[in-house]
Amino acid sequence: MTYSIRKYSHLLLAVLIVTALLLPATTVLAASTTQPIPAYSESGEKHSYIIVVNDTIALPKVMSIVSRFGKVKEAHAGAGLLIASGSRVVEELLKGVKGVVVAEDYKVQFLPPPTELQADLMNENITVDPYYPYQWDMMYINVSPDKAWSVTTGDPGIKVAILDTGVCWYHPDIAPNYDFELSTSFVNESPIEGIDDSSPMDYYGHGTWCAGCVAAALNGIGVVGVAPNVKIVNVKVLTSEGWGYWSWILEAILYCADNKIDVISMSLGAYLNLTDPNDRAIYLAFVRAVLYARARGCVLVAAAGNEANDLTETLIKEKLIEVPAMLPGVISVSAVTDIYELAPYSNYGFGAIDVTAPGGYWYGYPEEGWRYHLCLNCWSPECWWSPGSYYTRMAGTSAACPHVSGVAALILSINPRLRPSIVEHIIKITATDIGEPGYDEYFGHGLVDAYGAVKLTDTYFKHIKLKIIIKH
Repeated sequence: MTYSIRKYSHLLLAVLIVTALLLPATTVLAASTTQPIPAYSESGEKHSYIIVVNDTIALPKVMSIVSRFGKVKEAHAGAGLLIASGSRVVEELLKGVKGVVVAEDYKVQFLPPPTELQADLMNENITVDPYYPYQWDMMYINVSPDKAWSVTTGDPGIKVAILDTGVCWYHPDIAPNYDFELSTSFVNESPIEGIDDSSPMDYYGHGTWCAGCVAAALNGIGVVGVAPNVKIVNVKVLTSEGWGYWSWILEAILYCADNKIDVISMSLGAYLNLTDPNDRAIYLAFVRAVLYARARGCVLVAAAGNEANDLTETLIKEKLIEVPAMLPGVISVSAVTDIYELAPYSNYGFGAIDVTAPGGYWYGYPEEGWRYHLCLNCWSPECWWSPGSYYTRMAGTSAACPHVSGVAALILSINPRLRPSIVEHIIKITATDIGEPGYDEYFGHGLVDAYGAVKLTDTYFKHIKLKIIIKH
């Protein structure tokens, strides 16, 4: 997530969330009708739905209803979720099925339109010379040849999915680690003329930056990532304008789980209102998807958001919840600056933040030198609003999130059998405490430490075959 947007221990939040979700989740039988129900027509009014099926026995019945009056786009028995389209008849009929919750899908601006400050970042004209010495963010989390990389630079068998605006696969720092087989796009709308967003290509730039932060190759060109030998799986869920549908992200999480992708990195987010039945149903669908992904071995990481909000207070007072960062089972990341302050834009909150990572800040803008307080990494030359650039500096919890995703990939490179709960535990207990002693609302358990994490893993968890059981 870039610096200006809604992008972005869950024990306290889990209690509040479960309380909200325990409002009637099953629906009553719909009133009978004596009028024949018309069959679904492609030419008629069409709506998109996210459907949660609490009882998998009812799944065939739900699919039959949807198939008669609409279309099933995705049916996932394991998570009890369906993505469908059709007329209002679908929604009305499903309200009469016990244990089924229906939400109408809608699009959300997960990333902001480009701003003057963003465009200014691209005017630096960075060449393809090695720029690792300018990546202060890597050094702050002990990613260097004598620290984390002395233990591991990552295993090519470990895959990290970037759920974002796509990834530029021919970028010289991305290409060596790009997984062409699994990379895909869930975007089926193209808002800008001449751009095909159904392609996994990144026409915004944001996804390529996040991919580079995780795994830009250690190849003597440009920049490096936290885990420069792991694989990048490009899972496009946002358009070239930075918006997407909730269902696209849900489908992407399920796709990653079914394809045994190790880490899911999500530098995106938006708010759901838990007092609204439709948003509450969407939230329930996300809880199901995350639980399914965790059970399949995925570590999920998300940006906490850039509105400078106290997420705990927002949830309690306004019943707004940041998704996916505040979902139980997702590692939520706030942003720290190069002077170890909570970035002024970063969201925070007791119980809402797990760890912090470098996100940078534009100190002194527009005075000379302000760019050096930001984080440097890859960019997509296909970016429609500033084409031709391969590298740029960025600030935001979007920048913080992939640092943690990269550390998770390094841990799994040492022992790919570790469960998500153990990986999360390692990240938390090895983080450097930079705020109030112990856990705090701004930095969570502290600043992620790549060296501390891989050293602990190599010493104590390298040969464990998962006889340790930790609840998800």
